[in-house]
Amino acid sequence: MDIPKRILDKVDRAHRHYQKKLTLINEIEDWLTKQGLDVEVLRNELDVITELDYGMTSEQFKEAINSYLEGI
Repeated sequence: MDIPKRILDKVDRAHRHYQKKLTLINEIEDWLTKQGLDVEVLRNELDVITELDYGMTSEQFKEAINSYLEGI
């Protein structure tokens, strides 16, 4: 059974979108570490945001990340 190209393209875009968010989370963690903060404690909140992201719009994701950073 051949999978339609449009579906394969959507899978590829979704994967790249997820990878970009993981890269962002890693950059935030690196920055927090350089600020002398304990990333292990803060990682739990980032993990929750990342997990919740599956149902979030891009705007909601941005708001969640911004709220997280403001709360540090």
